[in-house]
Amino acid sequence: MDLSYNSAGGDRVTRVEADVDFDELLERVGGDTEFLQELFDLFLEDSAGLLDEIKENIAKGDHEALSRTAHKLKGSIANFAPTGPVFDAAKSLEFMGKDKDLGNADSSYQELAEQLNTLHATIRQYGDSLANE
Repeated sequence: MDLSYNSAGGDRVTRVEADVDFDELLERVGGDTEFLQELFDLFLEDSAGLLDEIKENIAKGDHEALSRTAHKLKGSIANFAPTGPVFDAAKSLEFMGKDKDLGNADSSYQELAEQLNTLHATIRQYGDSLANE
């Protein structure tokens, strides 16, 4: 993962493999680091809850709920990583639900959970770098 991070020099994380452009995010919020941190906190909490819902939808075999929940998560992810593996993993589960084919849903869920965990860690790291400025 390319974090473009130099902790010795104090530089902020600016980009990750998942196509998160933190400079662009900061620009979108007018440089308001406190507001950006609030957005991060909301995303971290909401996306974790949606991931739990996706797991429950798969366990219940509820393809309609899976499609809706994965779509919500995909939209939330798109605010930070509109392309890349975490977005693609959510999209894949959304379409499994739409196609009523949950045959690979467990492995796709695992992929999504891993990719989302990476995105969460990266967002937390960037948030920490903002707090230390």
